[in-house]
Amino acid sequence: MKRDTGARQKLRELEAGGIPVKIPAMAVLELYIGVGAEMTDEEERKVRKVLQPHPFVPMTDEISRLAGRRIGGGNTSKLKKNKGDAAIGATGEVEGEPILTRNVDDFEAFGFDVETY
Repeated sequence: MKRDTGARQKLRELEAGGIPVKIPAMAVLELYIGVGAEMTDEEERKVRKVLQPHPFVPMTDEISRLAGRRIGGGNTSKLKKNKGDAAIGATGEVEGEPILTRNVDDFEAFGFDVETY
């Protein structure tokens, strides 16, 4: 969303290969924090346009439980501060898919499968 050419290229590759790019509820929440903080209505329309064709994965009780276990099982205060990453990672695990991110370290700290670009 921030002019990341690597992300745009990876999205094009996945779409061309017919691979669905699922959007976790927590990722939408994190995006909309940015919308509320600094984006114009036009920029928000662009965000919606990017998200619209992709399946939305709601936050379920299974995802919440898994994220909570990973946060609680960690032995550093940093893990407890990254609740959003835990929820996104748990979504990927429940869906049986890796998390696609540049932010590899934070997700791997929870033990989630990660793919980068």
